[in-house]
Amino acid sequence: MQAAPRQGIVHIINFIRAVEPRDATIDLLEPVLRQRELAQRHGLPVTWLIQYDALLESRFTDILKAIPPGDEVGIWIEFVQPLVEKAGLKWRGRFPWDWHVNVGFSQGYTPAERTQMLDIFVAQFRATFGYTPKAAGSWILDAHSLAHLEQQHGLVAFCNCKDQWGTDGYTLWGGYFNQAYYPSKLNAYIPAQTAAAQINVPTFRMLGSDPIHQYEIDLDTVHNNGQLVLTLEPISPGGADAAWTDRFLSNMFETPCLSFGYTQVGQENSFGWPLMKKGLEHQHQRIAELRERGLVRVETLSQSGAWFKARYPLTPPSAVVAPQDLNAPDRGAFWYCSKNYRTSLRWDGAAWRIRDIQRYDERRAEPFLNTVCTERACKYDALPVLDGFLWSDAQHKASLRILDAAGQPIALPTAPQVTELDAQTLHARLDHRFAFTFEEKAIVLRGPAGLDWTLTANWSPALKTAFVGADTHALRYRHEGYEYTVPVLAGSTIAHEAGFALKPDASGVIRLGFDRA
Repeated sequence: MQAAPRQGIVHIINFIRAVEPRDATIDLLEPVLRQRELAQRHGLPVTWLIQYDALLESRFTDILKAIPPGDEVGIWIEFVQPLVEKAGLKWRGRFPWDWHVNVGFSQGYTPAERTQMLDIFVAQFRATFGYTPKAAGSWILDAHSLAHLEQQHGLVAFCNCKDQWGTDGYTLWGGYFNQAYYPSKLNAYIPAQTAAAQINVPTFRMLGSDPIHQYEIDLDTVHNNGQLVLTLEPISPGGADAAWTDRFLSNMFETPCLSFGYTQVGQENSFGWPLMKKGLEHQHQRIAELRERGLVRVETLSQSGAWFKARYPLTPPSAVVAPQDLNAPDRGAFWYCSKNYRTSLRWDGAAWRIRDIQRYDERRAEPFLNTVCTERACKYDALPVLDGFLWSDAQHKASLRILDAAGQPIALPTAPQVTELDAQTLHARLDHRFAFTFEEKAIVLRGPAGLDWTLTANWSPALKTAFVGADTHALRYRHEGYEYTVPVLAGSTIAHEAGFALKPDASGVIRLGFDRA
């Protein structure tokens, strides 16, 4: 496994709320004080993102006015009761801070109401701290609001939630898996393909998802709260465990990454210090050690945003490679993302499969760009080509695999050999015959010429998918009324029940194109 030679980036992002209605006994001030002490002990800069309600309370702002010069303060965007009422609007929430989308997030308000409240928020921030925030974050924010923050207030960098299905009512599915991207002006969740269509605010993905397991993790059937969580959050089973954390950081910063390795450390104060203490202390120690080894630089969100804009005029390709699972060394996965598509390959011993391919199209608008969300939950997604989570059931695991002449999957002799060919291209050799190349605009499979083999997709026949059919040189899809195709630039395709098969050309090559049509 070729190690990435470049420095990774770590953000320590802690965000601050003034209320926690679910548990009034939680001390909301203690986490802020302890997080500050912990970061100072290791000499690590912090990005503090403050919610509007906390901005009105001196117990929080006095601390932030005394932070070290290397730290920064920005805004955490959830629409709380004092902000909504300051704008002259009626508060519809159950509590002064309500996490339901139609109340607590921008999507629950008209575009004019969103920008009005953001202007009030920034003005209050400027009155409190004497400058305009350069950094902001939110679990979900619409493109209209993000563009307004850039154009009217000079926002430099933004962070949003990891991919997840239904957790806390927020579905973010199919997006740029890690690192950072330039959002489309029509959809803040997906990368734009062209400079003219992008919001020039680098958007970093938060929370550090387990690259092997989070994508296919089970739903929380006990609390009916969407997918369970396995992330670097110190209150998560992952981030609370030292061994998991060490493996995760190694995956982020000591394996191929193409652009730069990245993760975010930190926790909102509303979980209370006792729950986050153990995990956060270990993570800070490990991050400091990685910095001393020269593997990472720890900086603020806006510093990284400025660096990203200076280095990348468009969203660069990136990779996350996890060559070994914590308790199963023959299990692993990797992700490849570009401004055109993302994909993931997972292996378990000799078995392997491409489990996810999502296409990006800057012309497809997000669901509440100009309308109001009236439900407690909302969904942002991409254009699925293969979805190993949503198109699978107990009997059928959605996958794209190489099948031999007898229809049997090609087995792995060892784990795939994953290397960087250049700054845009990831190479994965399966064995002495087959190798994938993931390019910015294409997925290429090279195998033996003159033999009878196929690259075959299968999914559950009982589930509705976006797949419509196949022409000789194109796969056709329709997702929520939006039609799109994936050209087969080398090889040919045949549709079958619950899937399709790709046959190589005479030279043993299959090439799927993802350049915008």
